[in-house]
Amino acid sequence: MPLTLFAGEPVLVQVPAALDPSAPIPTAVRAECGLDQLLGNYALDAIGKRGADARPFRAVEPAAPERTLHLTILSVHGHGGGGWSGAKSMSVKADLRKDGQPLGTRVFTRRSRGGPLGGMSGTCAILDRVAGALGRDVAKWVAAQEGTQAVVEPVAAPASEPEVSEPAGQ
Repeated sequence: MPLTLFAGEPVLVQVPAALDPSAPIPTAVRAECGLDQLLGNYALDAIGKRGADARPFRAVEPAAPERTLHLTILSVHGHGGGGWSGAKSMSVKADLRKDGQPLGTRVFTRRSRGGPLGGMSGTCAILDRVAGALGRDVAKWVAAQEGTQAVVEPVAAPASEPEVSEPAGQ
């Protein structure tokens, strides 16, 4: 599905994503997994695959004339031990702005299945797949913003979170 919202106009995507200072993220995951960089790159790639002229940014003036997508990691749940230590999840807030004005805000949450049937991947590899799924979710939402004005959705996490499939035997 082509992204017509940004036809002829670049969209700047925050890479790396910001980490909410109060975000509950296990210390080892924060230090070892690089989820802020992964999430930003996955969103940038997914938006580009939808036909947009997507470009990364680190710091933008508050009233940047381009459309800007600000990404903030709100929480990460996941302990060492890969799939054996249970499900992993991440919540992310996406803010789409133009000229400093909000075009839309939404929170996305994804989780892995975890457990012995969740595959043999390590924690960072599982969270990498979660970040990839979140990047695609954000890109789909950005594409859906065409023709909308200041859409701000509730910031509460959804009652049921989509799952990310775990490839067996990895």
